[in-house]
Amino acid sequence: MYGKVIFFLAPEAAAQEAVEKGLAVGGVFVPLELLENLGVRLVLTSVPPFLPNAALLPALSTLGKPVSVISPLPLGCKDPTLHHVFSFRRQVQFLPPPVVRDGEALEGSFLVPYQGAHYRVFYSMGEARCYLCRSAGHVLRLASVGAPSPPP
Repeated sequence: MYGKVIFFLAPEAAAQEAVEKGLAVGGVFVPLELLENLGVRLVLTSVPPFLPNAALLPALSTLGKPVSVISPLPLGCKDPTLHHVFSFRRQVQFLPPPVVRDGEALEGSFLVPYQGAHYRVFYSMGEARCYLCRSAGHVLRLASVGAPSPPP
């Protein structure tokens, strides 16, 4: 799971002690954290395909702590010949600051400098949001060009 190992310890007191003190595996100290600290899914949009994940990490680190690798999201084409095509979106498991963990949505944007240019990347916790009214749970669908249909 995200390049981590899961330990199941019983009784609960042994698990708590292992989290507090860590474990020694082959003479190497291994810090442990509770499984509940997996974070939330953070979706990055408008990420150009040539922009490396390493360029995104400094800006992400100012928002909280990434706890997984940044991975691309597929475009979603059903055609098997286009299965390799990815969207301009990526995702990462993320530990947000405590104020966000208490129910506040995490969304916004940041600038990413790369090879002399700056790219604006948008981030959100991955929930569908209407572009017209900005409320969560539905997405504006266009019935025809320029004529929005009511939300479902």
